[in-house]
Amino acid sequence: AMAGKATKARRRRAAGPYDRPAGGSMEVDQGAGSTSGRPLSAHAAKVAARKALQREVRDAKLARRKAKGGSKKETKAAKKALSRQIKQAQDQRASLKAQPPSQPAEAQAFTFDLGEVRPVELDPAFRQAAT
Repeated sequence: AMAGKATKARRRRAAGPYDRPAGGSMEVDQGAGSTSGRPLSAHAAKVAARKALQREVRDAKLARRKAKGGSKKETKAAKKALSRQIKQAQDQRASLKAQPPSQPAEAQAFTFDLGEVRPVELDPAFRQAAT
């Protein structure tokens, strides 16, 4: 009886083709596009830039929370500087998000031309059969 249960558990653990990777988080790394040898697409580059700004904001917020200094005045000044940095990074991220997606240059320049279009002539035998 135990062998059957063990095989079922092993089957459940087997990675399916659509399962998430074992790494856990789905963050886009900066080097994600360089592994394939191709440059990042415009969309992927925009996403990577937004994620980098998001990490910067998260790190600055943590630094602001942990800020300690000699005097109260120095600590407050350090926290204000970090707050300005956070606000600037958030504004940059919002402007990146608001930009419309860029179109590839070849897609804008594409035109379709049929050339000279002539009417199709019907076969006389077919025309007699249809009437």
